[in-house]
Amino acid sequence: MKTIMMVVIVLYHSMLFFGGKWFEYVNQTYNADYLYNIAIWPNTFHIQVFTMVSGFSFYYLKNEKNKYNNPRKDIKKRTMIINNTFLFSCVFMGNTNWLLFL
Repeated sequence: MKTIMMVVIVLYHSMLFFGGKWFEYVNQTYNADYLYNIAIWPNTFHIQVFTMVSGFSFYYLKNEKNKYNNPRKDIKKRTMIINNTFLFSCVFMGNTNWLLFL
């Protein structure tokens, strides 16, 4: 369910991008207003369902599978995951402007 909600969030943002409601100051090459009208529906539930499923999975793993018992270890692990993702995105995604000048 969590994976399905992640896909719904990606589709939602993609539909908003081509729906013409994100960029007011830039003329889009392709504008599909019907995608914006479709994107209104996932906007009514996607954040709430994603948060609920994350909470249920955390509860299940903590109480049924006996994980997340050491808060210090868990915070350290999550911090490392977030930092590694941030560094990866900065190095490989944010630093590609130099390719434009080749």
